[in-house]
Amino acid sequence: MPQQWVVVGGSDKGGILARDGESTTSTALEARLETGVTVEELALRGDRLQFKLLTGNGPHTGWVSVKISGKKLMERAQAVSALSVWPPPEGQWRPMPDDIWATFPKLEDGATLRPQSVKEFKEQVNDDDAGEYWGIKFPFTPKMLQDMGPDWLTLAMHTAGTLSKDDAVTQFVEMDVKAEDVTKQDAENAKWGGAGIKILLKVAYKSGGTERMFIKMPHEYTGTNERTKNSFNNGGMMDWSEVTFYNVCGGRFGSLPFKSPKMLFCDMCRRTTNFINIVEHIPYAATGTMEVLPGQYYPAPEKYRDWALPNNGIELYYAHTKALAQFFAWGAMMRKRTDQLDRIFADTAFLDGLGVLHSHVAASGAYNSQQREAAIVKAMFEKDTRPMVETMGFPPATAKGFLDLAYDFITKSCPKAFPSEFLEKEYLQDFRKEADEMSKHCAEMNYYMTSIPEYLSLVHPNAQVDNAFYWKNDEGNVQCGLLDWGGVSYSSIPNCIGNSWIGAEPEVMEEHEEKLIELFVDEYEKATGFRFDTADLLLNVKLAQAAVFYGCCANVGMCMRILKKEEWSTVTGRRDPRVDENFLLRCYFVQVYLFLQMWGLKNSPYLYYKKWKRKVKLPSNTK
Repeated sequence: MPQQWVVVGGSDKGGILARDGESTTSTALEARLETGVTVEELALRGDRLQFKLLTGNGPHTGWVSVKISGKKLMERAQAVSALSVWPPPEGQWRPMPDDIWATFPKLEDGATLRPQSVKEFKEQVNDDDAGEYWGIKFPFTPKMLQDMGPDWLTLAMHTAGTLSKDDAVTQFVEMDVKAEDVTKQDAENAKWGGAGIKILLKVAYKSGGTERMFIKMPHEYTGTNERTKNSFNNGGMMDWSEVTFYNVCGGRFGSLPFKSPKMLFCDMCRRTTNFINIVEHIPYAATGTMEVLPGQYYPAPEKYRDWALPNNGIELYYAHTKALAQFFAWGAMMRKRTDQLDRIFADTAFLDGLGVLHSHVAASGAYNSQQREAAIVKAMFEKDTRPMVETMGFPPATAKGFLDLAYDFITKSCPKAFPSEFLEKEYLQDFRKEADEMSKHCAEMNYYMTSIPEYLSLVHPNAQVDNAFYWKNDEGNVQCGLLDWGGVSYSSIPNCIGNSWIGAEPEVMEEHEEKLIELFVDEYEKATGFRFDTADLLLNVKLAQAAVFYGCCANVGMCMRILKKEEWSTVTGRRDPRVDENFLLRCYFVQVYLFLQMWGLKNSPYLYYKKWKRKVKLPSNTK
């Protein structure tokens, strides 16, 4: 196989210079060879490489320097990453063949399939329709699974090709249902998340032996849980994207460069919004395990309970950051080679509109340049662009209203739930004043992040440390796999990272945030050849937290619905069982608690908001 090379230099210029001849004084070609592309070696003479373009953008052929003044511009593909080799080695993920792609469900198909009104949703939610991926009916309640039994599971796995046709499931040996009602105080159920019912199933096979499986299905519609939010309010995207991710990336078309559970059978009907995900079981250690040896798994982290993890979970965050970088890098490299992920996970109109914006921004200057900053800010307030900007975040009055709701909750409804230092007059005054100032620019902060082309990626929108699994390899190093892919879509990398860290202990992030960003940048560069500016990425991560803060304030409304007003006055803190043992309540309350704590530290989002205002030189008349 001819030697392949990857462009690793020129990220600040959009690529490296190519010429039409071997000499460094020969005519320069008009287009640069884009950073991250793969080329085939035609000839190598000293530091000059004659190439043929294989993937990405740039001249079809020409000559480039592999290094200049000791700085590498090109690296041999195997020295960079398997992601840079095309086609991928046997067994790694590849785009699906044309015959499968032709009939594969696409995101845009759902516009006419899903319920068009709450009335339709309620009327159809209990209909027993076949799934769109595999064309067979499926159970969407624990009772249905029990009734349909091993015969159905055998059919499902035969249909999906995850069980040999010579084998069969003969028995459900164990079936443990979790998280049936996450709106109530229940310490055990609170461990299992709020987006659906979970079932731990152990089966026996005709061929002998047993296997454990993890199953997720929707909550029954009650009007008081999050079924409407997950299944209807966002167009059913939360559940559809998870089913889709496992069908696309769960092993059928090859393995990923990061760990994620293998799909056994996943399907959904968008008309009814019902779904089932059956994936491999992760052998977590028992809750409370504080010492993990090489070859062992960690206990499953619980959302907004990092204090219960060994060393506040910081070793997990480093492993998690590397896994996220590998995921983003994989998505970025695949986009250069196929549009399948775009068609599956993104609305075409959205990406087309974003493409126009990104073309304009890229043409204005290099990544993180002053020219580009000026162009982004100028467009932010232009007449033609302003309507789009205003859709990207809460209007100032709405954000301030949510802030007022949270402030009253903290100071009037449950002051005993917060440490006394959070309630000191000066601390609260600064918090209120600074948060009020930030509320004026939610849309602008989101627009700024979204407008940077290099940050666009396939993202995991709920990539907190609990939506992953961890183990130690034989050398004792902590490793991470990603799971719980609900809502996976295209968005901004900083937005994903920022949201994934709001559940961390603020004092832990105060010490480690910058180091984690450096790790992410290094890991992403290894896989793609492109290097983010660490200060710029950190700034955008903190902007993401600043913008999402007001949505967290809005969730106070759900806190007041779950627990009666008179009870809140007696809540004694985040570990009060009434909060800690109620999954939804814990999430919505601890969000506000951690933000309030963060405000007094050097990683306060407000401090970065001020840096951003100075950096982009927002017009003084903006409100």
